[in-house]
Amino acid sequence: MNKLSSVSEWFSTQSYLSFHGSSLLIVFEGEPNYLMKNLTVTTESRQLQKLVKVKMIDFVHVWESSSIDKNYLEGLRSLETYFSKLLDIFKAENRGKS
Repeated sequence: MNKLSSVSEWFSTQSYLSFHGSSLLIVFEGEPNYLMKNLTVTTESRQLQKLVKVKMIDFVHVWESSSIDKNYLEGLRSLETYFSKLLDIFKAENRGKS
């Protein structure tokens, strides 16, 4: 979530570029079952930071702008909301297993 928030923070302040049709690449670097087996509700976020990468890709349609790219920012905030809800579900399920 922190890495996604960093991208969102940048977009909320920059007003010189407008992105159309670009993408975010979100990568979890680890064995497929690692997350469910080894990460708990109390897992340090630094451990997660090392496993997750967030990169902006597809810059074919980037233009100069004079205003904040509200459409891209709206998409980022929606994605943050979805991931936050998924994290809440993960925490609730793991609390029940304790």
